[in-house]
Amino acid sequence: MLSRARSTVAAKAVRLDLPADLPGWKPVGNYDWAWPAAWVEAQARDMAAQFDIRNGNSHDTSQFADSAAICGYDADWPLRRQ
Repeated sequence: MLSRARSTVAAKAVRLDLPADLPGWKPVGNYDWAWPAAWVEAQARDMAAQFDIRNGNSHDTSQFADSAAICGYDADWPLRRQ
């Protein structure tokens, strides 16, 4: 999901009100979309790896490979105002 959003708004900055203790925090709050998306993805991958270690399998980390494999099949379904 984040990689799709990142590719559609790659050149745009986003305004986010993030906690000051977050790595990469900026007092102004304007971020290039790639930074928060990459940070969230890294956190998710780290948590998935921790679950896999705890559970003794690779189920959660394999979800990233599975989702990357289907990204080419996504489609835009714009909502129309009635």
